Amino acid sequence: MGLSSRLFLLSADNTLHALASAAFMRMLRQEAVARIPDFAGQRVRQANVVVEVVQGTPSRTVHCTFAMLDITQQSEI
Repeated sequence: MGLSSRLFLLSADNTLHALASAAFMRMLRQEAVARIPDFAGQRVRQANVVVEVVQGTPSRTVHCTFAMLDITQQSEI
């Protein structure tokens, strides 16, 4: 048994976009390499989900957090 954390952005049309944790941290630090032009100038929903994994298969949701992110026109958070 183990835990796995996943980060997602939800677009205005409710499409789910997986985002690597490292990429999210670069966006928080506003690094130039962390641009996401598809979301530039938008407010998007973010979901962080932690699931329990048993023998490589997700078995249950352990924790969820949600946030709203304002992404600047320059494609940075």
